[in-house]
Amino acid sequence: MVAANPDIGLIHLSPTTGRPAEELTESDTDLIWMWRHTHSDSLRPWLRQRLDNGWEPLPLLGKLLHPTSRPHRLIDESVLADLDAMFRLDDLYTRLDPLLQTQTSNNSADEHHTNILQALHEHRPTTGQTPPSDSGTTA
Repeated sequence: MVAANPDIGLIHLSPTTGRPAEELTESDTDLIWMWRHTHSDSLRPWLRQRLDNGWEPLPLLGKLLHPTSRPHRLIDESVLADLDAMFRLDDLYTRLDPLLQTQTSNNSADEHHTNILQALHEHRPTTGQTPPSDSGTTA
């Protein structure tokens, strides 16, 4: 049996690197989610590089997290574990901190982005809190 190529996501997603995160297609985001479940150790540095070179974290999350009719359930423990595997929660919260600090007064025209910020704010770990046990992080 042949092992899956950990760089398959990289190969298929390479055309996205020249576009903003807002322009990711549903197929692109499906590939990112599949890559997360098969080789998150190679996805994480790829996403970090995209974020370091022009992608904004909130629009990316807006593409990855589908709107729900119940915004308070947009991000649950399972989604937090996925986000931790994809980004490392501490890095994600650091990148989003300015938006999270002002999100209560944010009059964003994008309700989905506002809901994501609110859900992340509600789930933000307190200092010293450990990530979800199934997140794939190490102490």
